[in-house]
Amino acid sequence: GFHASTSAMQRNKTIQFWGELYSSFYQNDHDVVDATINPSAEAVQLYKNEKEWILKPTDALFEIIFKYAMHMKEYQNVSATVQVEMLEIGCGASYLSREFFKYLTKQDSPKLQYYLTASDVSSVCINNMISRDREDVLSSSGRFSYKELNILEAIDPEKKSRYCIVFDKGCLDTLLFRSHQKLRCQLMARLLDNIHSLLVDDSGLYIVISPRSKIKFLRDYPGFLTVKHVPLKGNSDGVILGELDGRIDLPHTKTAHMYVCEKNSGYTPYSPGSCFQVPLGKNRTSVICPSCGLSFIEYKGKMNADLTQQKIWERRWNGHLTHCKHKHK
Repeated sequence: GFHASTSAMQRNKTIQFWGELYSSFYQNDHDVVDATINPSAEAVQLYKNEKEWILKPTDALFEIIFKYAMHMKEYQNVSATVQVEMLEIGCGASYLSREFFKYLTKQDSPKLQYYLTASDVSSVCINNMISRDREDVLSSSGRFSYKELNILEAIDPEKKSRYCIVFDKGCLDTLLFRSHQKLRCQLMARLLDNIHSLLVDDSGLYIVISPRSKIKFLRDYPGFLTVKHVPLKGNSDGVILGELDGRIDLPHTKTAHMYVCEKNSGYTPYSPGSCFQVPLGKNRTSVICPSCGLSFIEYKGKMNADLTQQKIWERRWNGHLTHCKHKHK
């Protein structure tokens, strides 16, 4: 299970880090340019210059998101007015939610009322963002807002099965980067179980924007029916790369990545032990699928696999074990 000490660790260290960062927004440069402080002077300057992590919020990016959130378009055919609620976790100083809300209000959907909440674990951040975007918040009549939220703590029962989409641009990456390796699986289990609880049944989507070309925790989480990987080539077709860790031009990559994860309503979160069936990275070729009864060899034969590509088929088999819903007779 997820121990309280783990959440306390995240609160005592991560929240302190971000609180110090956001507190520095309105200080003079000479107050923060000190390489010995945590956060770094580079990180502070990145935010003071209003830089955007990973990808910048453009209409081109929003059109791609809208393409994969097809169920939002289906709502347009309903006869009654429908409220579509969305949440961003770990919003930081990003403009993503604010600009996406503006994009949504321009869409031709008279039967839809969009509600978008940008959340962060840092109260300092949230207060700064409310101040920065005060006019946008007030003019939205309560449909666009900023809220303090620790995504690793127990979910408020009123928020369960509430959100059509949960956005994540850098939150999961931050937890992976700043967590101890021994706690990583535990943190990811709690994060994804909480996301699962927040999403509406059947059509709920967790959309992750990341610099990582592979996120095994998303692939192996049984609470998702499907995980679609969408590479986003930077600086083409209106998709504009942002910054990462103070490196302005992202010299190590020219592609960002979007993961569209569909909720598996048949999964029960917060089960005893880890939600991941085996430690990530372990070979599972000897495991018989508990749902359909196939072995790894039978699966490869059924799929007409190229036996020379063993590693590829091991990854596909791992996904099959996680998402197979066919009952073994």
